[in-house]
Amino acid sequence: MGSIKSNQYTTEETNLFLTTRAFAHPARIRMVKLFQDKMELRNTDLCKELNLSKASVKGHLQMLKDANLISVEYLTHCYIVSLNEKGIENTRMILNLELPE
Repeated sequence: MGSIKSNQYTTEETNLFLTTRAFAHPARIRMVKLFQDKMELRNTDLCKELNLSKASVKGHLQMLKDANLISVEYLTHCYIVSLNEKGIENTRMILNLELPE
């Protein structure tokens, strides 16, 4: 988590930081909106949809994963990404999106 001293902050404060940091880039916001519509996407789908390289998509997904917003299922030649329950709850709170129950 960089230079943040984790013992100085509560778990709630740290989780809020990770969540808001995850939404601090337009590509990650768009990814979450895409998950809202399609619920599951492959990393290659995200590359095409966002017009980003695989390395960029991987980095953005890592930020979302660090914030515990997404679940990743690793397959042989790709991986499938979806919002997890915490991701849906935090997304509602942060972005005020209408997500399915």
